[in-house]
Amino acid sequence: MTARVAALALVVVLSGCASAGRVAFPAPSPPPVRSVEVAGVPAPAVAPPPARVTPPPDLPPAPVPPPPPAAPSRPVPPVAAVPPPPAIAPPPPVPVPPPAPSPAPPPRVLAPQVSSEDERKIQTETQRRIERTERLVRQIDQRRLAADQQENLLTVQSFLTKAREALTERDVQRALTLADKAYLLADQLTRMLR
Repeated sequence: MTARVAALALVVVLSGCASAGRVAFPAPSPPPVRSVEVAGVPAPAVAPPPARVTPPPDLPPAPVPPPPPAAPSRPVPPVAAVPPPPAIAPPPPVPVPPPAPSPAPPPRVLAPQVSSEDERKIQTETQRRIERTERLVRQIDQRRLAADQQENLLTVQSFLTKAREALTERDVQRALTLADKAYLLADQLTRMLR
């Protein structure tokens, strides 16, 4: 019994796989090419081809497993054509507002028309106010001024400068108004320091 099992194992190992109850064996290799004898040199001995191994006649053929059952075929429903997703339109460009026009300078208020005699009188009065204000500013000891009083002094000096410019431009009404403001602030500062 052990000899049968060993023979069966040998057949299975040598054959690899069986098909239709027959065991397949490898084909014999062709005989080697014989070399020609050269004068006096004997040809090398060639080994005879290997003997064929035949399975013992009393072994039953190896059972062939039945093929697996075929899966029932179901009809494949046709694939519905899926429409491509709608193309996403890029957002519309954001309208860029046109640059705002630069604000027009405020209309210049024209000084009321005055006669040349009135203009000379206003100009003389403006000049007197400017001189009086400058005298008051010279009397102020700047070292005694607080921070807000120093700002007021700077404002007085600014009004005086603008009043002189207005006189140069022959805008006598504006010059008189600026000279008046400068004089009132300077007078207030000198009174606070007394």
